[in-house]
Amino acid sequence: MSRALIVVDVQNDFCEGGSLPVTGGIAAAERIARYVAAGSGGADFTVATRDYHVDPGDHFAAGPEGPDYVTSWPVHCVAGTPGAEFHEAVAGLAFDAEFRKGAREAAYSGFQGATQEGTGLADWLRGRGVTEVDVVGIATDHCVRATALDAAREGFAARVLLDKTAAVAPGTLAKAFADFDAAGVGTVLNRQSASDAVGGLGWRFLLGTLQTSVPVGSLGQGAEAAAIAVAACGSDADRHLRADLRADRTELALQTLNEGRLTARDLELAYRISAALDGAGLRTDPGTGPAPEPGGGTPRSVQMLELAIDALDIPAIRPFWKAVMAYADEPGAGGPDDAVIDPAGQGPAIWFQQMDAPRPQRNRIHFDLCVPHDEAARRIEAALAAGGTLLSADEAPAFWVLADAEGNEICITTWQGRDAQP
Repeated sequence: MSRALIVVDVQNDFCEGGSLPVTGGIAAAERIARYVAAGSGGADFTVATRDYHVDPGDHFAAGPEGPDYVTSWPVHCVAGTPGAEFHEAVAGLAFDAEFRKGAREAAYSGFQGATQEGTGLADWLRGRGVTEVDVVGIATDHCVRATALDAAREGFAARVLLDKTAAVAPGTLAKAFADFDAAGVGTVLNRQSASDAVGGLGWRFLLGTLQTSVPVGSLGQGAEAAAIAVAACGSDADRHLRADLRADRTELALQTLNEGRLTARDLELAYRISAALDGAGLRTDPGTGPAPEPGGGTPRSVQMLELAIDALDIPAIRPFWKAVMAYADEPGAGGPDDAVIDPAGQGPAIWFQQMDAPRPQRNRIHFDLCVPHDEAARRIEAALAAGGTLLSADEAPAFWVLADAEGNEICITTWQGRDAQP
């Protein structure tokens, strides 16, 4: 049993500056290059696919009507042209094999390609005992999707490493997530990929959840917005969606609740909800722009509050806080040092920070406030203008430590700066 990494179509024409560019293509290429250089996550083989068109027929748009971006596309990745070459970030990598596809037809899946000797990808992998594949590349919702789905059809255990991909559009990405789920294709999310996937839709990634706010004009309209969100989620609503209604906004949160973490299904549901609300003349808005006029929008950005308690003996104090707050363990995290949460989803989580020496003075409990990554600078500026002090920015952008005039502390936190880099 062995595992292969499949790098899909990381070519100049699919990166910014190419004839069919995907936003984030260059960034994905650079992340892939670092990942491969660091050992491809322990994969036994690393292979690449390449669009290599000669005359693919109506795959290339012809005539004055132009491409429909569904089955016809601008001319791209023509054999022998610079656009068909691998992007410079990955061009120097030593792939174990390359599979070219699409010479005379549309070919989205790497499993439609072959080596120069004529060996197809499935046969090449089986011949080396590969049973598992990880898929990365461009674009998540087209060629990566097709390659991952074909891998599953061919009997390989397949995963898509979403932080090393770039997608064309929210709608097709949502369909890709649904297809992955239906086919049993795993998806590996990190903070960066979660944030990138939904940021343009008005959602923000906070503490393992997706959060957004829907500005409304009344509590009744807020209830309508919540009902639209529930309907968009269908049977998944109870397991993923939380809603908080106010007269001026409805706040929505998505998480796979029984696992206590974010999954690709939550990303898919965010797309569904945003599209449904847009169709009703409403919008998902994280509130990270300039402060609105009274009655003109959400009064602040989405955010999540945590309480942190410094302790010498965490197992000794954790049961007290769990009991006095009527809190519960997080799913899959019931250890003696783990955080405790409000089972009703209303109060802040409480987590425990290990002290290495007694500290008898006060302020052993502090706030952690998680804000959108694009809100942090403004929030810190406002706190400093209100008499606060910046105690530390050593761990920024993961967190900044601030204090009021009497030394009471709060950490402003974001998702950034927390994912391990290869």
